[in-house]
Amino acid sequence: MSEVLGTAESKRRKRSGVKIFFSLILVVIVAALAAIIGAYVSVKASEPADLPLPEASQAYYSDGETAIGPMVAVTREVVAADQLPQVLRAGAAAAIDPQYASAPDFSITDAASELVAVVQGKPATGGSAMTKTYARMVIGAGAGLPDRVREVILKAKIDSAWDRETLLSNYLNTAYFGRGAYGAQAGAMAYFGVGASELTNEQAALLAAMLPAPSASDPAVNRDRALQGMRSVMEALEGQGLLEAGTAAAAELPETLPLAPAPEWAGPTGYLLAQVRDELIQEGGIAQDRVERGGLKIVTTIDAAAQQQAQDAVTNLPEGRPATNHVGLIAMEPASGAITAMIGGTDYSQDSANAATQGRAPAGQPFSFFTLVDGIEQGIPLDSDLLDFVFIDGQFQYQDFDGRPWGGQPGAPGILDVRSMMRLLNNAALVNYNQLVTPPKTLARAITMGLAEGTPGLDDGIGNVLGDAQVTAQEMARAYAAAANGGMLVQPHIVAQASDGAGAAVYKPAGESARVMSTDTAAMASNVLTQAFAEGGQAAGVAGEFAAAHPSAGQAGVRYDGLSATFVGYTPKLVAAVSMYQTDGDGGLVELEPFGGAETMDGRGYPLQIWTNFMAGVAGDADTGSFPAVN
Repeated sequence: MSEVLGTAESKRRKRSGVKIFFSLILVVIVAALAAIIGAYVSVKASEPADLPLPEASQAYYSDGETAIGPMVAVTREVVAADQLPQVLRAGAAAAIDPQYASAPDFSITDAASELVAVVQGKPATGGSAMTKTYARMVIGAGAGLPDRVREVILKAKIDSAWDRETLLSNYLNTAYFGRGAYGAQAGAMAYFGVGASELTNEQAALLAAMLPAPSASDPAVNRDRALQGMRSVMEALEGQGLLEAGTAAAAELPETLPLAPAPEWAGPTGYLLAQVRDELIQEGGIAQDRVERGGLKIVTTIDAAAQQQAQDAVTNLPEGRPATNHVGLIAMEPASGAITAMIGGTDYSQDSANAATQGRAPAGQPFSFFTLVDGIEQGIPLDSDLLDFVFIDGQFQYQDFDGRPWGGQPGAPGILDVRSMMRLLNNAALVNYNQLVTPPKTLARAITMGLAEGTPGLDDGIGNVLGDAQVTAQEMARAYAAAANGGMLVQPHIVAQASDGAGAAVYKPAGESARVMSTDTAAMASNVLTQAFAEGGQAAGVAGEFAAAHPSAGQAGVRYDGLSATFVGYTPKLVAAVSMYQTDGDGGLVELEPFGGAETMDGRGYPLQIWTNFMAGVAGDADTGSFPAVN
């Protein structure tokens, strides 16, 4: 009897489980239908004027709250359909959707079938390319299931509400044309300074051709790509009878306005924003369009207070500084590579070349750092006798063959050791030391520590120790930072993190490092470079008081030809490099013109002054650490 009762109970449980299962299925189906119905009611085929402008990405100082500025300025102006030239309209269809005219409408029935596919995890592929493109402009670039459901519904609504010409006009009033311009009217103004209705056939065809990849197709970025795209569009229009045969082949790229930065990029701030943009594109692999207008929150490594100290240090130079005199300053943490301050120039909107990361000038004596490091690694004694004249091929030489002074003078020679050489910045002793180390090893060490083999002026001649190589301030700051970082070379970066609108990180620096010298060599090199600040040293007169409170190491650059003036120095926690150079009308280097009462221009003057004022302002009364003790 008990067995019969047990069997009945088991059957009741199974029937109850089946009911629960099908009830859950029903609940899921009802919920899905409710969500779809809700989406259908809420989604609208919005007119261009009703669409919000995409949010420009914003860059912030290291606190994550103080804004530096937007990555791009976005504009849009909607115009009537009759203001959009036929070549632009037909050209856009040819560039975005060659089958636009013949593609069937995306119906409600099509939408129902595609919703099933989307729920199953398949892509939403139905509808014309133009319909899909406009729908994604409205919905956004989200890849979640709700976004894809809304996209499917919107495609059906678009094709039921608008004819093809209306959709094309709405698309052209909404599409991104690059340079922060949304819509054909803003695009025409950004590239040609005219309204959309005034575009020539070539101008209209160029704008149409740029639609699939606006920033990459900008003539200011890639003229060949722009010309090829324009002619391809015009060839398509020839096939439609809208242009005469042969028009495309004969067409030349129309002149466009210069690629000007947004107003928010004017002044020194633009150099920071450009560096942020370049890092996200080059290191993060993020498309430029997303970097500029993807609504990213970009927290930089720039410390607002340190940046102001850097700006003040450069701005407070004496009056009379020539307009073509350039100063680049970059400061970074030796252990992480985080750039905490950077001065790339006076006004990015007038000169976009960054004097700290792009401007190249002879390194001068700071280049001897590479010789010093290799000499220590080789075990060459720091008390080696170094004459203050040069003895080559059995003869005394007091200057190089091109008239470059080595530092010694005719008469009784003096004898220096390596520390005295660095303290006094003696060229002849540097050359003699380079003979002990050997110039090829100085060259190899410079490359190991970050200089590219193709660096202008980089060679294995005996005088390479005096810094003919044309380097950037960033390259030298990075190299010197390795000594402060126990021999580890890090990659400088200006972005701490970039996040999307949902707060998810889309980029963080890799934080890679490589050992380029031993820990002992790093400590010894720093010890030797502190001599610059010792009594009678090259930097003692200006920075001695600062160095007494904050242990410092570094070296000034004094060029025989006056083409540059540099100073690179560091405390255990911060390295900063300052480069000053002057250019002619063609951007070529010319001799620095003295100003502000200075009789000569070298690294012991204004660059050291800038470095000292900046470092003192940043350090304040804080403990900046101490260098490792050496034997």
